[in-house]
Amino acid sequence: MIAWRAWFNGLRIGTKLLVVITAITLVILVGATALSVVYQYHATKTRLTAEQQTLARLIADRSTAALAFADQQVATENLEALHASPSIQTACIYDASGVLFASYSRPSGNLPGCCQLLSATAASHSESAFDLEQPIEVDNERIGTLTLRTSLAVLEKQTRTDLFVAVSILIGAVALAILSASILQRLISEPIVRLADTAALITSSQDFAIAAEGGGANEIGQLVDSFNNMLNVIRERDNSLRRSEARLRDLVEGISAILYTIEVASDGAILYISPQVERILGYPPEQWIEHPELFAERLHYEDRRHVLDLIDNSQRKGIDLVCEYRMLHRDGQVVWIRDEARPIRDEQNQPVLMQGLRYDISERKRTEAEIEHLAYHDALTNLPNRRLFKDRLALAIARSARGQTRFAVHFLDLDHFKYINDSLGHPVGDALLCEVAARFLAISRPSDTIARFGGDEFAVIQEGIQDMEEASILARRFIDVLQEPFSLSTNRVRVGTCVGVVIGNDDSLEVDVLMTQADVALYKAKEAGSNSLAFFEDQMTTQLQREMTLTSDLVLAIERNELSLAYQPQIDLHDGRIVGMEVLARWKHASLGVISPAEFIPIAEKHGLIETLGYWVLEQACQQTAVWQSRGIAPERIAVNVSPVQLRSDGFCEQVIGLLSKPGICGDRLELEFTESLFMGATDENLAVIARLAGHGIQFSIDDFGTGFSSLAYLRRFQVDKIKIDRTFVQNMVENANDAEIVRVTIALGSALGLATIAEGVETEAQAKLLRSMGCDQAQGYYFGRPMQTSAITDVLEAGLTG
Repeated sequence: MIAWRAWFNGLRIGTKLLVVITAITLVILVGATALSVVYQYHATKTRLTAEQQTLARLIADRSTAALAFADQQVATENLEALHASPSIQTACIYDASGVLFASYSRPSGNLPGCCQLLSATAASHSESAFDLEQPIEVDNERIGTLTLRTSLAVLEKQTRTDLFVAVSILIGAVALAILSASILQRLISEPIVRLADTAALITSSQDFAIAAEGGGANEIGQLVDSFNNMLNVIRERDNSLRRSEARLRDLVEGISAILYTIEVASDGAILYISPQVERILGYPPEQWIEHPELFAERLHYEDRRHVLDLIDNSQRKGIDLVCEYRMLHRDGQVVWIRDEARPIRDEQNQPVLMQGLRYDISERKRTEAEIEHLAYHDALTNLPNRRLFKDRLALAIARSARGQTRFAVHFLDLDHFKYINDSLGHPVGDALLCEVAARFLAISRPSDTIARFGGDEFAVIQEGIQDMEEASILARRFIDVLQEPFSLSTNRVRVGTCVGVVIGNDDSLEVDVLMTQADVALYKAKEAGSNSLAFFEDQMTTQLQREMTLTSDLVLAIERNELSLAYQPQIDLHDGRIVGMEVLARWKHASLGVISPAEFIPIAEKHGLIETLGYWVLEQACQQTAVWQSRGIAPERIAVNVSPVQLRSDGFCEQVIGLLSKPGICGDRLELEFTESLFMGATDENLAVIARLAGHGIQFSIDDFGTGFSSLAYLRRFQVDKIKIDRTFVQNMVENANDAEIVRVTIALGSALGLATIAEGVETEAQAKLLRSMGCDQAQGYYFGRPMQTSAITDVLEAGLTG
């Protein structure tokens, strides 16, 4: 049955249709023919039986008299009348006792003689004949029996004739059915076959532009039309998919990262990896897909175990993966990779795929390394900077505690560096610093840390020493190595150095404390003169403690009202009137007494307090100016010194503008003084702040002009209103012709640039006269007036010296 079904399922649809129609037709016709033949046979037999029974009754009735009178001749004549019925083979009459009375037998018959008596009106059948008994009665009294034997040859002949006719009809019908089925299957199946062939052609060629031929207006035609419409939909969808695929391919190929998909269940089999993998790692995508173990092989050996564990954990738990690691390019170069992947889950919420991106972050890592290097190293000399120095000093302290060893911290700065830098220019100064760094490195050990803090300040950590003598030997080497002149471009220069040293062997010491002690020792060495060496001693602690005390007390000095302002008049040299005031901060400590600005201002700058202190000075000066203005005695300008730290702070500009917004405070009465070094190192942001403040009427002056690197181009670049001639030139100008010439040239330079000039430190009448003769605009100093407290200077202003 299964084999037949398989055979049938393998047939073409036309053959199936032919087989089915033929089989159904054959079954129906055979069944109908069989029924017809059987029916005809039984109908003929029934008719024959009925005829024989009628004939038997007729003969029985005619033989009654002959049997009653025992007239055998008459009885025989009656039986011989049956000769007219060809199917009667024998006929016999029996009397009442069952004795044969008369008989008849067809001469050509081949059947046996009279049959045995049966029951009345009964009949029996055999294959070739059937027997019939008919009682002979007179007045309902049976006097004999008539038996007839009828041959079935006629019936059989009729049956064979019927069967022949039926089979002939059956054969003709089957032939006609096959012909009809063949025509029908051709009409029905050929369009379907053509449709199937078209589908096969489209499948093999993947050409969805091919269309099936029409099948008319019937169901086949509808099927063909539906098929063609389906092809159109598929073609449009295929075109859309191709366009989407092209866009996706362009997107994937445009992404610099590696796009990949791996199968979780198959131990990391790579289903897809984008072409960028060849550019980034050197191997084509096919090699990664065919050899997924290549990923583990190309992982950097230091990262391999950790990365594989991370990936395995991500796949098992179905969590996102984000990690960075190193891989080896085909050429052996190290490539930094950032891997970001997420799981793709099935209907049961189980992770089946991991899809992600692998970015080449080598350039970012190199940039980070460079940034980190810059963050920890001096950009000019490539030496460690203060930040890295402090980290290494902390490690030195820890190592010293573990190993019971000692170490030394050296602080150094160069003598005469500022003079060389200002006179020969920054390029020469930078070259000198690099040469100094190279010499220091040449005489130190690899284990020593040599750092540059900025400017001409250097620091050294010398580890593993036994005593102070070893530290002293290295410090002397630093001094001696600088004795040889430096050849820089066309210049030959000499510099010296002072060294301050502190010995560390106590892990309770803090980094900042050790650095402060080394700094104190350096100041001590500088007091001794150039090329001096000093070790930190306990008695220096007093100075250190004083600095720490002043640092902490300076924070509270404003709240305690220990700070005050002093004002030094600035005089117009032509008419002698007060045209301005320079504001000076004063500190009267509650226990230490008056603290010089030369002492607490550097402390404020060193410990990050200058912004708070500077704003307080500026605020108090503006408020006092508003008071004087309300009384009509305010000077034309109030000059306030501003630290470079203040200018570079983010909120300085807004602070100043905020003060100007208060009642009675005008920007055109405020003058801000900056040191020349600030202008030399000013950034575009600093210049933007100065320009913005100038828009509010504020003027700017250069303090200590002539002590830095100045040039005409430098002065023309910035918005400056006044230059202040440093007191170092003014003090000896009467006796020293060189200083007098410097002052004269400075005044002439200011006049040529349209800048006002003011001389500081004027203490004699001769100095004032000489300045006036040179054309200097203004002056200040003890000759005109010492710095005065608010009340005293108010009295001076009220005396009318401003007009």
